Amino acid sequence: MLKDLNLAAELAIGSGAPMPFGQLARSMLQATLNEYGEDSNIDDIKKLVASQTGISFPG
Repeated sequence: MLKDLNLAAELAIGSGAPMPFGQLARSMLQATLNEYGEDSNIDDIKKLVASQTGISFPG
């Protein structure tokens, strides 16, 4: 997933297209991988947000 987001960011930069939310998603996924390891995925972003903010999500 991160590879795909990196490719999309590269294409956007190359074409001059702004992708602020794409960059945000890429950064959040990278932070999640750094925190929880290479086996984590996009669903683990909520664990990262919960741990950073001190809140919990149902489920």
